[in-house]
Amino acid sequence: MDPTQTLRGIITVLNTPFTADDRIDVDGLAAHVEYAIQWGAAGFLVPALAAEVYKLTQDERRLIVRTVLDVTRGRIPIIGGATANTPEDRLAAARVLLELGCEAVLASIPYVDDADYSRQVEALAALGPTCSCSRTGMRRAMGCPCR
Repeated sequence: MDPTQTLRGIITVLNTPFTADDRIDVDGLAAHVEYAIQWGAAGFLVPALAAEVYKLTQDERRLIVRTVLDVTRGRIPIIGGATANTPEDRLAAARVLLELGCEAVLASIPYVDDADYSRQVEALAALGPTCSCSRTGMRRAMGCPCR
């Protein structure tokens, strides 16, 4: 599925449900995903800030993404949230999300200057997700036209 061609509608950012003993409520998350699909969600962004992403371990982040991917079974696109504090962590997160099966990644890249921004976008694009450049509005796979 090419999300740049098929993505129209509401992209839901999922909260992370927890059990009473502070573990991820996988069944609750799965039910939430199915409910959102039934009501017309066009895609999911996971994990993201609403998912308490900075409080989750890497294993918990993977568990959430795997759960969403398992429930959706390709019915709607999953965009992996790869925002991180450093470029290295951002690339590592994006790589894991794409390996798990996310169709695209969303990453917040702090702007320092044009050269640094381009370098970081190109590094993400080299991983193979579809690039949607906020600077030019153009889209293309495997690279970014904003150089």
